[in-house]
Amino acid sequence: MNPAAGRLIQAVILAIAVVAIPWASFAEQGDFEKSIKPTAKLYTGYSVQVAEKTGGTRNTANPNGFEVTRFYMGFKAHLSPHVKSSVVLDMGRVGPLVDVAPDGSGGLELHSDKRFFAYMKKGYFQFVDIPGNLTVTIGQGGMPWVGFVEKAWGHRYVEKVATDAHKLQTSTGLGVSLSGDPVDGLQFHASLMNGPGYKKPEDNESKLLELRTTAQLQELLDSSLKKLEFSVLGAMEPSVNGIETWQVGGLAFIKADAASAGVEVAHGKQRTSTGARVTTLSAFSTLTPFDDPYKIVVRADAFMPKAGSDVDLEAIAGAGYVFEKVVDTLVNVQFKRDDSSDKNTWVLAWDWQVKF
Repeated sequence: MNPAAGRLIQAVILAIAVVAIPWASFAEQGDFEKSIKPTAKLYTGYSVQVAEKTGGTRNTANPNGFEVTRFYMGFKAHLSPHVKSSVVLDMGRVGPLVDVAPDGSGGLELHSDKRFFAYMKKGYFQFVDIPGNLTVTIGQGGMPWVGFVEKAWGHRYVEKVATDAHKLQTSTGLGVSLSGDPVDGLQFHASLMNGPGYKKPEDNESKLLELRTTAQLQELLDSSLKKLEFSVLGAMEPSVNGIETWQVGGLAFIKADAASAGVEVAHGKQRTSTGARVTTLSAFSTLTPFDDPYKIVVRADAFMPKAGSDVDLEAIAGAGYVFEKVVDTLVNVQFKRDDSSDKNTWVLAWDWQVKF
């Protein structure tokens, strides 16, 4: 993304936010009634590492057990016809902030921990139905890409999307964003955030600019399709610990009555202290050959740490069902291949999502 174009987009986002927030706050309320809705979502399951191969040696004594990978709890409030708010607390195995370099020059990063911690995932005000069919979000909210791809993948409780798992993208950030669909068949989501993610404090003066545009073609080509979308991503931050980071990506997604399929591809520098250049490719599909709520899920990922290097592979295949949109479960087999260390890992898992 051209730096001049980036500065222009930043100025446009901030200008619209400055105008839209007072307008939405003081717009006529009419007979509107305020509402607050509590929310809760649990990712849990049981997994067994059934086989691991490293350098030709098979290890059979591997850990297995129950796990809670995420637990979200919060509320959504509709405060006026044009103002919404949300707070979401998350629980996960995150740990203390530590220096990534002994002399403190590498900045702070959040390291994994064996204990559970609660922290704020989201906390924002949202100003909606602004003229031009726009929405302004201010606070700690969702980024343009990860949450969007998660909806297409549909099984975040089993595995993150590839760009999130390999640190090309983060799911939420602190700042301001602008989204909408100003014309039929075209959506956009632009954000100006502290980088590089909600789990890390701002330790430099640069800001992360990210833009997603989505073309929706289902009504133009085939009305029987529920979705036919093509999305592109562009993101840049001038300096993170002295390293410029940028990412580009795309998503093609199609959904019909009995099946859905998507392909996500991305390339760029990771949002880490090293800023390594990587490439990810992920293809996934959900099939419902029988009547709902039964389904078959498959996914295959490829990850290239750097140009000309080995390619790491990951695959997921399973079957499950959805009960009243409250319980979503999948019995699945996961395969991971670390090419650089000649390591193959097989995991058998029964994953669950419960939400209210």
